[in-house]
Amino acid sequence: MTFSFLISCTRIKASRRNSQHANLHPAFQTILTGMFPRFKATKFVKIESTSCIPNYPDRNVPTILLYREGDLRHQIIGMSEFGGKSCKAKNVEWALSKYQMIKSDLKEDELHLPDTDVSDSDIEY
Repeated sequence: MTFSFLISCTRIKASRRNSQHANLHPAFQTILTGMFPRFKATKFVKIESTSCIPNYPDRNVPTILLYREGDLRHQIIGMSEFGGKSCKAKNVEWALSKYQMIKSDLKEDELHLPDTDVSDSDIEY
Protein backbone atom coordinates (compact mmCIF):
# COMPACT_ATOMS: atom_id res chain seq x y z
CA MET A 1 0.00 0.00 0.00
CA THR A 2 1.30 3.44 -0.93
CA PHE A 3 1.01 6.03 1.81
CA SER A 4 0.65 9.71 0.96
CA PHE A 5 1.09 12.44 3.53
CA LEU A 6 0.35 16.13 2.97
CA ILE A 7 1.44 18.77 5.47
CA SER A 8 -0.05 22.23 5.12
CA CYS A 9 2.03 24.95 6.80
CA THR A 10 -0.31 27.85 7.42
CA ARG A 11 -0.30 31.08 9.32
CA ILE A 12 -2.95 30.70 12.01
CA LYS A 13 -2.76 34.28 13.27
CA ALA A 14 -3.34 36.96 10.65
CA SER A 15 -0.32 39.12 10.03
CA ARG A 16 -0.83 42.87 9.80
CA ARG A 17 2.17 43.36 7.55
CA ASN A 18 1.18 40.67 5.04
CA SER A 19 -2.61 40.66 5.25
CA GLN A 20 -3.05 39.65 1.58
CA HIS A 21 -1.35 36.33 2.34
CA ALA A 22 -3.33 35.85 5.55
CA ASN A 23 -6.60 36.47 3.67
CA LEU A 24 -5.90 33.75 1.09
CA HIS A 25 -5.19 30.89 3.41
CA PRO A 26 -8.58 30.48 5.20
CA ALA A 27 -10.31 29.75 1.88
CA PHE A 28 -7.53 27.36 0.94
CA GLN A 29 -7.84 25.57 4.28
CA THR A 30 -11.60 25.25 3.72
CA ILE A 31 -10.93 23.61 0.35
CA LEU A 32 -8.40 21.19 1.87
CA THR A 33 -10.76 20.33 4.74
CA GLY A 34 -13.47 19.53 2.19
CA MET A 35 -11.10 17.08 0.51
CA PHE A 36 -10.44 14.99 3.64
CA PRO A 37 -13.47 12.67 3.29
CA ARG A 38 -12.99 12.16 -0.45
CA PHE A 39 -9.32 11.15 -0.36
CA LYS A 40 -8.95 8.85 2.63
CA ALA A 41 -5.71 7.29 1.37
CA THR A 42 -3.96 10.63 1.90
CA LYS A 43 -3.32 11.96 5.38
CA PHE A 44 -3.82 15.73 5.62
CA VAL A 45 -2.07 17.58 8.46
CA LYS A 46 -2.15 21.30 9.26
CA ILE A 47 0.48 23.08 11.32
CA GLU A 48 1.17 26.75 12.01
CA SER A 49 4.08 27.80 9.81
CA THR A 50 6.20 29.21 12.63
CA SER A 51 5.70 26.04 14.70
CA CYS A 52 7.00 24.02 11.78
CA ILE A 53 9.84 26.38 10.83
CA PRO A 54 10.76 29.23 13.23
CA ASN A 55 10.45 32.71 11.63
CA TYR A 56 8.93 31.26 8.45
CA PRO A 57 7.92 34.24 6.26
CA ASP A 58 4.22 34.94 5.72
CA ARG A 59 4.82 35.46 1.99
CA ASN A 60 5.47 31.68 1.68
CA VAL A 61 2.16 30.71 3.25
CA PRO A 62 0.60 28.35 2.52
CA THR A 63 3.40 25.87 1.99
CA ILE A 64 2.38 22.33 1.18
CA LEU A 65 4.88 19.54 1.84
CA LEU A 66 4.06 16.40 -0.14
CA TYR A 67 5.38 13.13 1.26
CA ARG A 68 5.02 9.73 -0.35
CA GLU A 69 6.31 6.51 1.23
CA GLY A 70 8.15 8.55 3.86
CA ASP A 71 10.07 10.79 1.44
CA LEU A 72 9.49 14.46 0.69
CA ARG A 73 8.51 14.42 -2.98
CA HIS A 74 7.56 18.03 -3.63
CA GLN A 75 6.91 21.41 -2.02
CA ILE A 76 4.27 23.87 -3.15
CA ILE A 77 4.95 27.37 -1.84
CA GLY A 78 2.22 29.99 -2.07
CA MET A 79 -1.06 29.97 -3.95
CA SER A 80 0.06 30.41 -7.57
CA GLU A 81 0.03 26.69 -8.41
CA PHE A 82 -3.56 26.53 -7.15
CA GLY A 83 -4.79 29.52 -9.15
CA GLY A 84 -3.89 32.32 -6.72
CA LYS A 85 -6.86 34.44 -5.64
CA SER A 86 -9.18 32.52 -7.98
CA CYS A 87 -8.31 29.17 -6.35
CA LYS A 88 -11.11 26.60 -6.51
CA ALA A 89 -11.36 23.07 -5.13
CA LYS A 90 -10.76 21.60 -8.59
CA ASN A 91 -7.47 23.56 -8.88
CA VAL A 92 -6.23 22.07 -5.61
CA GLU A 93 -7.44 18.60 -6.58
CA TRP A 94 -5.68 18.81 -9.96
CA ALA A 95 -2.38 19.99 -8.43
CA LEU A 96 -2.39 17.24 -5.80
CA SER A 97 -3.24 14.58 -8.38
CA LYS A 98 -0.45 15.86 -10.64
CA TYR A 99 2.01 14.98 -7.86
CA GLN A 100 0.28 11.62 -7.29
CA MET A 101 -0.89 12.56 -3.80
CA ILE A 102 -4.51 11.75 -4.61
CA LYS A 103 -6.32 9.85 -7.36
CA SER A 104 -8.63 12.17 -9.25
CA ASP A 105 -10.97 11.81 -12.21
CA LEU A 106 -10.28 15.41 -13.27
CA LYS A 107 -8.72 16.06 -16.64
CA GLU A 108 -6.41 19.04 -17.11
CA ASP A 109 -8.78 20.80 -19.50
CA GLU A 110 -11.56 20.72 -16.89
CA LEU A 111 -9.72 23.47 -15.00
CA HIS A 112 -10.75 25.95 -17.69
CA LEU A 113 -14.46 25.17 -17.48
CA PRO A 114 -16.80 27.32 -15.35
CA ASP A 115 -16.89 26.14 -11.75
CA THR A 116 -20.05 24.28 -10.76
CA ASP A 117 -18.78 22.94 -7.43
CA VAL A 118 -21.33 24.07 -4.84
CA SER A 119 -18.80 23.65 -2.02
CA ASP A 120 -16.78 26.58 -3.39
CA SER A 121 -19.74 28.95 -3.70
CA ASP A 122 -19.66 30.11 -0.08
CA ILE A 123 -15.94 30.90 -0.04
CA GLU A 124 -14.85 34.50 -0.51
CA TYR A 125 -11.45 35.07 -2.08
